[in-house]
Amino acid sequence: MRNSNSKPIGAILKELIKEQNLQPGLDRARVIMAWPEVVGLNVARETVKVSVHNRVLFVSLRSAIVRSELLMLRKDIVAAINRKVGYSVIDEVVLR
Repeated sequence: MRNSNSKPIGAILKELIKEQNLQPGLDRARVIMAWPEVVGLNVARETVKVSVHNRVLFVSLRSAIVRSELLMLRKDIVAAINRKVGYSVIDEVVLR
């Protein structure tokens, strides 16, 4: 028998995320976790740091060659990460 005040756990989690303003942090974590899947293992190995600030993905790389190749693919990377996350989270990629 179900209590009249009971809610599905998914609804409770959504309310908690909204009330505690946790969505931006979750979005950043999803983008950072998507990076190796989107660019592949070889590029991920050359990645030193990945961070997100104000809808911009900042990526520090060890290799100038990899960076120059990725510079040409920035728009594709943005689209792939947003697709992987499920909605538009980033607008730009800055490679360092």
